[in-house]
Amino acid sequence: MNGKSWLKYFVYILLILGLIFLNSYVIKQYKTIASLTYVYFSYRLIIIVLIYMIEGAILGIEHFLEEIRKAGRWKLNLPKMIFMGIPSLYFALYPILAYSAAANKIYLPIVNSSLLNSSLGYITIFEVIFGYCIITSFYKHNEEKSTISDVE
Repeated sequence: MNGKSWLKYFVYILLILGLIFLNSYVIKQYKTIASLTYVYFSYRLIIIVLIYMIEGAILGIEHFLEEIRKAGRWKLNLPKMIFMGIPSLYFALYPILAYSAAANKIYLPIVNSSLLNSSLGYITIFEVIFGYCIITSFYKHNEEKSTISDVE
């Protein structure tokens, strides 16, 4: 076992725990302000969504760090972004855009769905999935290696 991997995973879990505590604090402050002022949308809500997305990105950071070390040009895994990224972004942004009058028609399927009515925990899962999808969708493509392997 490599001592660096122990330290690396220890740092990952510390980052995730730090974000969880930060998110808990922001949610507590958000609920307090919302109950006092009857304001249900603020920049704190955006911070909450972003923190969950960052947690998902931390889960996939190891893949990204491995890709940085590789040679080649950066590419985007488009099927992953279309089939995982866009749907998870659709659900992840619900807490922010649901209070917008312009977005009501876009989010009508969510509001009427049993997914939302059962728990907002699903929204959090989609926020984490989106963060993970973003960080793991980038990769380096080495054209020299692919042409050699195509010939063999």
